[in-house]
Amino acid sequence: KVSLSTKHTTITISITIVALLIFVSIMAFRINATTVKPVNQFVEHINQLADGHLNVQINKALLDRRDEIGELSVSIDHLTVKMAAMIKQVQQGIDKVAATSLNLEETSEEINQGASSQASSTEEISSTMEEMLANISQSRVNAENVRVITEKLSKDVTVVEASSLESADAINEIAKRISVID
Repeated sequence: KVSLSTKHTTITISITIVALLIFVSIMAFRINATTVKPVNQFVEHINQLADGHLNVQINKALLDRRDEIGELSVSIDHLTVKMAAMIKQVQQGIDKVAATSLNLEETSEEINQGASSQASSTEEISSTMEEMLANISQSRVNAENVRVITEKLSKDVTVVEASSLESADAINEIAKRISVID
């Protein structure tokens, strides 16, 4: 009887161990599918952002999640949109400066032509000088606009940097929790 009871106990323990191994395998697969893969997608997305690819979008399924992964997805997506907007704003500022520079060059050429062809007319020189003064004033205004945009960009970059650091910290925290689970 002792040996039959021992066999029965051994079989029960063996079945329990096999069931636990199957359960642990299924749980590891689920954790990998729901946590590790999204974290890897975040890392890839952030690397693409760092390479200047601002048109890359996060998987909609990740954005729709109602957990920390979903929150992180929304934050990274928001970060991407903000960075694209800032870069667009900087580009617009650069375009304004380029247009103003072209206007200054054209005005300078006009002043040179007017001065050489009508040097005897004081009234026309005075008119040209007023036009030049207006262009210089416009250049000063444009330079001030560029300064304001640059200051805003600097502040926005600081915000983006802080958001990136928070995202990186969140990713590291998730990775630590995953490694604890493994």
